[in-house]
Amino acid sequence: MYAGENIVLGGGVNVAQGADFLATIMDPVTYCEQAATMVTAKSEEIAPAVITPAEMNAMFTVFPNPTTGHFTLMMKDVDEASVINVEIFGLMGERVLQTELLGKNQYEFDLSGSPKGVYIVRVHSGKEIWVEKLIKQ
Repeated sequence: MYAGENIVLGGGVNVAQGADFLATIMDPVTYCEQAATMVTAKSEEIAPAVITPAEMNAMFTVFPNPTTGHFTLMMKDVDEASVINVEIFGLMGERVLQTELLGKNQYEFDLSGSPKGVYIVRVHSGKEIWVEKLIKQ
C-alpha cells in the first residue's frame, strides 16, 4: 500500500500470521512518479488483544449456542422503559434480522429459515452496544 500523506488502519484490520503487509508514506512528488514495485517489508509480530466473552457481553447472552434455529436472548438488568435494538448479521455483513424490543429480560428468536453458519448478534440500548457470536447448526 502506498500513500502520499497518510494511511489509516481501522480497528478491524487483521494481518494473518505468515502474510506480508507493507504500508509506505512517500512525498507527493515521489508518490505520483513511483512505479508499482514489490518491496520486502520488515515483519513484526504483534499479539492480538484478547477480550473474553464476559467482557464483551456484560448485558446479554444467547442460548442454546450452537442452535438449530430457535434461540433465546436473555438481557441482564433491563429497565422496563428501555428500548432495545437487536440486529443479527451473517459473516458477510448481510443483515438477517432487525427488531426493536421493549424492556423485557428474555426474547425468543427463530433462524430456522437461515442457512447454517456463524452469525453476529448485536444488541444496542441507549449509548451502549454489545455483540455475541451465534452458531447455527
